[in-house]
Amino acid sequence: MDHNFEYRRYLRQERLQEKQRRAQIRKVRIAATIFSVLFLAAAVVSANALIAAARARETTVYQKYYTQVYVRSGDSVWKIADSYMSDSYDSVNELVDEIIAINQLDPEGTIYYGTTIVVPYYISEVLMNGTD
Repeated sequence: MDHNFEYRRYLRQERLQEKQRRAQIRKVRIAATIFSVLFLAAAVVSANALIAAARARETTVYQKYYTQVYVRSGDSVWKIADSYMSDSYDSVNELVDEIIAINQLDPEGTIYYGTTIVVPYYISEVLMNGTD
């Protein structure tokens, strides 16, 4: 009997130690998960800060150029202006008015097949402040 009692006591201690090991492993896993999440969050915040800082150093510069456009059958100043429209103009009307002025066209912007007209357009370039 005494041997049976000792064996049960031994089993209880083993179970208790196994529970304690499992609890310790759970704690380590939870701590590792929390550390990983915090590390990932810090990495994302740092990356966003670096991206924001890089964008703050960027400046978009628009360079104005001119091109000659051959007037084809069915073309109009409006149609040509629409194809060269960019964010540099508030509206197509603004670009049409500029094309009319540059080419000294009548107020309606009449153009003729087979002629060429000068059309302004913009090209944007991103510059990094402090490095140019």
